[in-house]
Formats: sequence, C-alpha cells, structure tokens
Amino acid sequence: MLALIVLVAGCGAHRQQAPPTSTSTDTTTSQAAPGPQASVESVIRWIEAGDPVDAENFRTVDQDGTPGRLAEGDVAFRAPRELGPRVVGGCITQVKYQEPLSCLPGLRNAPSRPPELPGQWIGGWVSFDGATVTVGGLHGDPGPFIQGVGLPLEYGKRLKFGDYQCRSDQMGLYCVNYPHRSAVRLGDELVAFGCTKRANPPRGIGVQYDCA
Repeated sequence: MLALIVLVAGCGAHRQQAPPTSTSTDTTTSQAAPGPQASVESVIRWIEAGDPVDAENFRTVDQDGTPGRLAEGDVAFRAPRELGPRVVGGCITQVKYQEPLSCLPGLRNAPSRPPELPGQWIGGWVSFDGATVTVGGLHGDPGPFIQGVGLPLEYGKRLKFGDYQCRSDQMGLYCVNYPHRSAVRLGDELVAFGCTKRANPPRGIGVQYDCA
C-alpha cells in the first residue's frame, strides 16, 4: 500500500469530490486568525466564531476515486487546497479505537527520523489527543488514511466532532480539544497552544508537546 499511496498533508481537493458551496461573507468569520503567541482562550473563541457545518457531511471519504463512508462518529476533512493524484492528507478520526486525531497537514519543518530508528518513518504525521501533540512517528501503512481522504473544510467554516472542534483558515486548520483546553494550528508549520515542547521526546517520536 505504501508503494501506491503518498502521504502528504492537509491539502486540497480530490477531483471526484467538491465541498459544499457557500456565499456567506459574515464579518465575524473574516477576523484575522490567531498568531503563534495567542492564548488558548482566544484561539477557542476564534474557532467558535466560524460558521458551523454538519459533521454528518464529513463522514464521506474518497479513496482514489472510490467513495466510502466512515464509521459512526468518525469524520475526515482537509484544507481546501489542491491534492495531487494518490496523495493522502488532512485529518481523520478513529473513535472506535480511541485513537487521537490524526493529521497530515503538509509540514515544511517536519522532524527528521531519529538516529538508529528502524521502520517506516513519517515526519509530517501529527497526533493530537488534547493531552499531547506528537509530530513524526513510525507508521507501517497509511493507518486510518487507508480509508480515504475527507472533504475540504472551507475557509471560515468550523466542524465539531466528539471532544474537538476545528476551523479552516488560509494559515491552516485550527483545532481545539475541549477537555484539555489545548489547541493546534495545522498548516505549513505546526503551532501548539497551551502546550510545552518536551526537550527529549520518547523514542519513536520526532517532537512532542505536553498540554495542560
């Protein structure tokens, strides 16, 4: 499967899918996105100011032109930018297995493989469960992304699912985990809000942030 599918991240549209159209220009949703130094609370307020979308619409995935449906409670979504053929990106959940939110946002500064670490290293893989944010890890296959790629979440829209809520912006996907009151921005660069970067991440992890 790895020979056939390229894992990239959070970018644009599979040609077979089109996001729901909208002509809304509400001034609330056009406010500037929070910067790297913003507080968690301001990030949460900004996310919640977006226009809501129905999570049910984001249970649809596309696997190289073949439509699919995720399990109850799961969602998949991505930033509204162009994806190349057979490229996997965006975010996806696996509620049944209690997995964290898994995202491939296309990081430019993804961590390199740690020395003397065997296995399939994917530097741009972000896992966010609220308590921690990890970047880079060992993944022997596309993991949950084997199910396909989700629909684009249009800029200014927010998607609520489980303990999370995410809003799309040109700077990236902003996601909050409510139980831990922590948040991330997933784009060309990763920004963690309410979290502290660990000096020495566990073996097999490129970068780890510990959150409140």
